[in-house]
Amino acid sequence: MSQVTLHYFDGRGKGEIIRFMLSAAGIKFNEVFLTKREEMVKLITDGLLDFNQLPLLDIDGLRLVQTGAIVRYIARRGGLYGKDDKEAAVVDKFFEGQRISTTTTSPWEHLHINSARKNNGIKCFHVCLQQFYKTVSSLPNISAFLKGPQRKRANDERYVADVKRVLAW
Repeated sequence: MSQVTLHYFDGRGKGEIIRFMLSAAGIKFNEVFLTKREEMVKLITDGLLDFNQLPLLDIDGLRLVQTGAIVRYIARRGGLYGKDDKEAAVVDKFFEGQRISTTTTSPWEHLHINSARKNNGIKCFHVCLQQFYKTVSSLPNISAFLKGPQRKRANDERYVADVKRVLAW
């Protein structure tokens, strides 16, 4: 198997769900943390970033961008995408749901924060996510990820500064 490398920032952001899925699938990976604008420019000028966007995952001879495409590829490769279209739709539902629930942090951090909302749809959604979290966090690969070094710290001022510097904001 070829080396798998995630190119992103040293923080959660959009990279966290990718790290989560790689861990769930049992795929070992390395990380390259971008900290300078020149690193981003090099990826772009070398033609490695479709849409000039991060995160970038090097896997199986592919250079994938777009978080959804990356997560779905990992899920299929790792046998986590379901046995049929119906099961794949459930996986997609949870992926899309966590994207709505979280924008800059881990999917799991908002499970309790938003549970007090009065809207039944949102409350039901978070109950479903809580049940999902309880189930998946008990799996050995996920448990190891949640407690391990590849789980990133919550996004902080250093993370925001790195992102602004690399993206020239």
